[in-house]
Amino acid sequence: MRNFLLAFVHCLFFSQLLSQESYTLSPQGSSSETPAVSVFPDGRFAVVWKQDTGLVLRLLSPDGLPESGTFVIRANNSARNPDVVVGSDNNIRIVWKEGSNTFFSIVSEQAEVLFVSFVPSQASFAPRISLGPNNLSHIVVERQEFVQTRLSLLSYSADGSVFTNTRLTSRITNENRIEPDIVTDHAGVSAIVCHLSVQTSFYDFFLILVDQDSSISPRRLFSVNIRDSNPLIAINPDNPETIFLYQISVNDGQSTLCGLSPGPESRIIPSSTGVRSARAAVGSDGVCRIIWNTNDGRTFLATQMPALTNWVISTPRLLSDSANGSPDIAVNQNGVQAIFSVDGQITAQHFPESSFQLPHFIRGDSNGDTFVDISDCIHILLGLFESVPLPCMSASDANANHSLELSDAVFILNHVFGGGPSPDGPFPNCGSSSNSVLGCGQKSCP
Repeated sequence: MRNFLLAFVHCLFFSQLLSQESYTLSPQGSSSETPAVSVFPDGRFAVVWKQDTGLVLRLLSPDGLPESGTFVIRANNSARNPDVVVGSDNNIRIVWKEGSNTFFSIVSEQAEVLFVSFVPSQASFAPRISLGPNNLSHIVVERQEFVQTRLSLLSYSADGSVFTNTRLTSRITNENRIEPDIVTDHAGVSAIVCHLSVQTSFYDFFLILVDQDSSISPRRLFSVNIRDSNPLIAINPDNPETIFLYQISVNDGQSTLCGLSPGPESRIIPSSTGVRSARAAVGSDGVCRIIWNTNDGRTFLATQMPALTNWVISTPRLLSDSANGSPDIAVNQNGVQAIFSVDGQITAQHFPESSFQLPHFIRGDSNGDTFVDISDCIHILLGLFESVPLPCMSASDANANHSLELSDAVFILNHVFGGGPSPDGPFPNCGSSSNSVLGCGQKSCP
């Protein structure tokens, strides 16, 4: 019976997932990978990815519907690993790799290339870009200076005419391994996360803050004794308290995505199949959304639950079981836009914000009448043995042990007639719980 109920939960979850319509953006038969997405001021999305012919651009509506054709913005098949931001002027800033060099371009929303800059570099990683006040673009690259290669922050004015170079690190050697990410808040302060090897087997994670006058404030966060640890960062520009995330491999070759917000580290996505290519975005509500691939070729999406301590995330949503390349994510006023690959095709899927909210229920109120009494005990028994639907299984999990079984009915009997303990929260009033892993197919209370 328990296996039947778990299968029911599984089917309910996937039927809800599939109800969110997805759209294939890349042409059938093309080889497409490494998409990037950003948001226009009016809520539309700009999506850039590598295709057979080079880098291409496509625009989506605020609800994630394709509203333009596909524009080739760089006709060079060696162009790859793009990143993208959209300014308040509606111009699209794109950075990418070609060979070991980095390119930066400004493109209008009509796909007219307004500016292109070539940056000699020794780029072993994908360049990252963020946008500050006055549409100032900030790009993190490996830049070759004379005979040395350093991590640098390149800053371009709104039209690309003014350029500055801020050196972030000293010489990069083969013993150093840097995988940076960057965000910039409304005050113009850029936050870069990267890691440097200080010993053969230890890597220091650094947070480097760069203000508008190029003053640098590095801060070592912690050390890890493993090599494959790719940091990423996301903040809410309206409240620039940094949410720092990092991707970390454990000794058996699997991975876990962890969070620092900015308190003690906490694992948020333990994964037996590994975590890679994770990206994060924070909406104006301060809630962080996360998308990632796994080592077995699947793509997942989850969100940090609001108003909860530490890092508690929603049940991860499976988006693709045939992922390649890396996914990306953006947030607008309507919800979350996920961009990922399915069988080598770039796919867009939009999720309304309501789909990520925690369910509201009263624990023990199995029948949804807002009371916990003998009728809920009977309802649970009918669900277990007579296949009567249990619309909010988290409410029916009276003893909060993350499973539905006879002990839940016994718990309610003991509470109602035997003076036993009350159910864990939410109880006796309606509320939500980060432990509601069984799901709630419909609201059992307002």
